[in-house]
Amino acid sequence: MRPVPTLLSLLTTALLAAPALPVDADNAVPAAESAVTIQPVAAPEGPVEVPSETVPQAVSKQGVAPETDPEADAEAEAEPAPANDVPRYLIQKSNSAVHAAMLSPGQRALLAAMPDSFRLPVHARTAPYAPPSAFAALSAADDGKARLDDNGAIYGLGRGLPFPEILSNDPQGGLKAIWNHLLRWRGTGRSRSTVQAVVSEDGTLSLVNVHERSRFLRGIDADAPQRMPLLTQQMFGIAAPPRLAGNLKLVHESLYGVVKAWQRSPDALLSKLRTTTEAGDDTPVIGSDGLYGEDQREGFSGSPERWRWKLAARHELLVPWAAERFHARDRTLEAVLTARHPDAGVLRYEPRRVLQVDALLDADRSGPWPKRSYYIDEASWQVLLVEFYGRDDRLQRVQEVHVRQFGDVLLPAVEVIYDLPSRRYLVSGLETRSGDTVLEAPAAEDFQPGPAVDWAKSIGAVPSPR
Repeated sequence: MRPVPTLLSLLTTALLAAPALPVDADNAVPAAESAVTIQPVAAPEGPVEVPSETVPQAVSKQGVAPETDPEADAEAEAEPAPANDVPRYLIQKSNSAVHAAMLSPGQRALLAAMPDSFRLPVHARTAPYAPPSAFAALSAADDGKARLDDNGAIYGLGRGLPFPEILSNDPQGGLKAIWNHLLRWRGTGRSRSTVQAVVSEDGTLSLVNVHERSRFLRGIDADAPQRMPLLTQQMFGIAAPPRLAGNLKLVHESLYGVVKAWQRSPDALLSKLRTTTEAGDDTPVIGSDGLYGEDQREGFSGSPERWRWKLAARHELLVPWAAERFHARDRTLEAVLTARHPDAGVLRYEPRRVLQVDALLDADRSGPWPKRSYYIDEASWQVLLVEFYGRDDRLQRVQEVHVRQFGDVLLPAVEVIYDLPSRRYLVSGLETRSGDTVLEAPAAEDFQPGPAVDWAKSIGAVPSPR
């Protein structure tokens, strides 16, 4: 198997093909040189101030500023990603002011916090995403049926997307947009075996092997949520490291925000699952060291009812897209997951139209992030970027959802969460082998406590009794 080209070699190819693109060797991001060590990661020492943007208004010809205007790129006609898809230009701290209109506040904060190494490789816009024609037809036929109550719950749901058209001045526009994300086309289900990693400031990796099985009932039976009203069934099993192996969680999520969950911990004397109330919202994902909450899966998961939602703006932004290179199938983990951020050679951004939706936590609810900003792709309704603000209204974390298209399914393949105060980041969904993702719905009977334990034993996530 051929190794993935380095960013420098990709840019060299681009330079030969298009002389107008200024690139130099300083833009290559070196791979980490330290070996992988599985160990706990130190807790953050408290929030730090993200420096404000103080960048020059112009960049010399020796820099990485493009000859092309990024806003013009945003208006360019969509085209499929070519086989030799290479960056058109790079954005770094020194030229970020030139591209500020195409960057979110979170992206500008990342560039400011890591001025010497963080890069956004910007590619040509690919063809627009479209769900299956049958789902699109159901969305059009049922347009206008869905209603929202004062608490944010949805009623009168049809069989397609609940709100195909959202006006910019709609007072419920933000809530409608997040419901579109929750009820978008996701296919029928999937099975995945991936790596979750917490990367400390010095590049030390704390690794977790995660197995996932998911079943999306709207993809299997469009009328199912009205009858049950069950939306998704998911289970997650941990096979490594030894201190976490044996964790197993089974979750049934309802249309109306009710989450029913079962869990087994590694120190449990019995292999059976027991019901748990620790599910959804800010419940930490197993092995995430507090960097990843369950309602952050796929950008946002669970009930929107504890938030007040506002459609803040529509933008053309540079967002993660077409993440075919973001894996570790033919590279080492330490080469992909470098200190402070992933290697720029696996990252890919392109201009897309997004809705910015701001969420404020209800006054009578508690949570670590009173304010979040979501950037939702207007074609797929997939959340692509999230910004998390602390109680002091300072930006604390930035989440990216790197998507990959499989036929008519847009998979939220890899998620990256940057914690600005601790200078750490988390990566979830990283594949290390071909075939680690299968887009098929497991059987419904598999998502019961007994069969879930049998599945976990088969993958080594729950040891067999001695």
